[in-house]
Amino acid sequence: MEIDEEVDSMYTRFTKIVNAFRSLEKTFSNGDLVRKILQSLPPRFNPKVTAIVESHNISTLEIESFIGNLMTHELELKIQNEEYSREAKKKALALKATKENEVVEESDDEDEVSLYVWEFRSFMKNSKRHEKFKRFLKKGVKENRR
Repeated sequence: MEIDEEVDSMYTRFTKIVNAFRSLEKTFSNGDLVRKILQSLPPRFNPKVTAIVESHNISTLEIESFIGNLMTHELELKIQNEEYSREAKKKALALKATKENEVVEESDDEDEVSLYVWEFRSFMKNSKRHEKFKRFLKKGVKENRR
């Protein structure tokens, strides 16, 4: 069985192969057919394979009921995957919208901070000029007093 192949199409191909062997007068028991299908299943069926092997006698298991179990399991897997993908899309959209809002807010904050920094620098430059002038005046006043 191919990885993305459905159980129904796999069983159709399998039946054609078994019928070709029967035309060559080679027959298989139900147990042999079930074992061959179990061996060909992809890894997504591993839990189901283990459950079937442990709970049923494979040599007496009817192939139709076995295929029915596999189809049911495949349907359950599809439903779970659809629910998971819907939840993941909802979460991704919510996070994406929040992330965009945060980016906009951060850029506004950065603009404000840069404006404050610029104003503070210009204030410091101006205050240093005045301080030098004040020092000069203080020295001049002291010298004049003497």
